[in-house]
Amino acid sequence: TAYEIYQCDWSSDVCSSDLGAVHLYQIALDKTGTANPQVLEGLRIAQAALDTQQMEQQRNAKFVKDFNSSLSSFRDRAYADSLRTAWRLIYPSDALAKKLGKREAIVTLIKNGYYNWTVSDLRRDNVVGALKNLNDLLQFDPNNVDAHALQRFAMRYKNKNKADRKSTRLNSSHTDITRMPSSA
Repeated sequence: TAYEIYQCDWSSDVCSSDLGAVHLYQIALDKTGTANPQVLEGLRIAQAALDTQQMEQQRNAKFVKDFNSSLSSFRDRAYADSLRTAWRLIYPSDALAKKLGKREAIVTLIKNGYYNWTVSDLRRDNVVGALKNLNDLLQFDPNNVDAHALQRFAMRYKNKNKADRKSTRLNSSHTDITRMPSSA
């Protein structure tokens, strides 16, 4: 019966009513044995709705796959990869992220990705990279208090390193390199 056809016993997210509608129109077409214009139009409309729904399902599945990939990269401390993927999920439009309830998680992932990448750069003495990442974070979230504090720290660190290098150059320029050890 039509009721049995509309029941959903599939594990996929495809709507059983769209599948059922396509199936019912195909049955009607088979029973009439003729190309009834109303049946053909109904079949075309039902098939188009099913195709649209399946494309949306594929797009959602790709989104979830990319979201999980971004999380995995973040956990592996591959912050550049994580950020690249996370940005694609909300730019140029965050409509799908909102629809799937993932927008806030992606925003947090982006903020934490920039912040952790900055800390990682500072640990490797890559102050220029750290400041670039902080700049990107502050463009994304201008009111991020932690990022502003880390930026002040990075600037002090950068200035300290400049002073240390300058001091080292000055000290080395005053060394008498013509002096030879007495045993020579």
